[in-house]
Amino acid sequence: MRESKFGKETAFLWEGWASREQLLLEEVASSFDMSRQDEERVAKAFEEAKAKNPHFFDGTLWRYECTRDVRGGNIVDVSPINYSRHNVLRYEQGKPIEFYPNPVSINAVQETVDGYLLIGVKGKVADQKGLGVMGAGFIKRKLDAEGESLPPESVFTACERECLEETAYSVENPFDAEELVAMGAIFGSNHDTTFSIYVPLNASSKEVDLGNQEHSDLILLPTDIQSLETFLGEGAMRGMPAADHLLGCVELYMENKYHYDRI
Repeated sequence: MRESKFGKETAFLWEGWASREQLLLEEVASSFDMSRQDEERVAKAFEEAKAKNPHFFDGTLWRYECTRDVRGGNIVDVSPINYSRHNVLRYEQGKPIEFYPNPVSINAVQETVDGYLLIGVKGKVADQKGLGVMGAGFIKRKLDAEGESLPPESVFTACERECLEETAYSVENPFDAEELVAMGAIFGSNHDTTFSIYVPLNASSKEVDLGNQEHSDLILLPTDIQSLETFLGEGAMRGMPAADHLLGCVELYMENKYHYDRI
């Protein structure tokens, strides 16, 4: 694990350059152990939420356990978790990473053909105000008819879906699904682990826009090294702070573009 130079609670749990065939999710037994006190807190919060909203859904997610190097790629070990646990315990501060439910999410680093990264200003429907990537979300855990977990979804499939939901493109094929690459797994202050996915677009900065109401505005970040260093150093744009997952994604992008020459 390597700590970020920019995000206060940001750490890189895995770093690499992995294609769809080189990064697979696999279910394992959970290492997460909640105290009785925390179980009671989560149960109480869930009942209160259900009382306010009878349709409140406690989503089924995957918990990040670790990423293992294997011949030809990497295996991401994940275990079952529910959103209610994360929603309550993510606000706890100063705990070891093992304390948190730590669900798996994705953050898309979308780059236009004319050299901009897409950044969204999180709007009213987001519980974290500020700047985030355009194309982000949890890896949903789907269940069969008996309530058992189906095989985990690919981080790349989840990334494609989130990009298409949150971004509007005025070109027919905005990206090639086979060109998406995972750059790392980032743990941040929201206490979830996100896989940073590089998405080279077939669209220019004039051919992209907001795709839904999750963001209130779209900001284009130039990919020249000076602009990226300024953004990371300030941790903000236009007076709005950046989520640490965003900072981690930009840090990984910079390293792969200017250090490893992969982009």
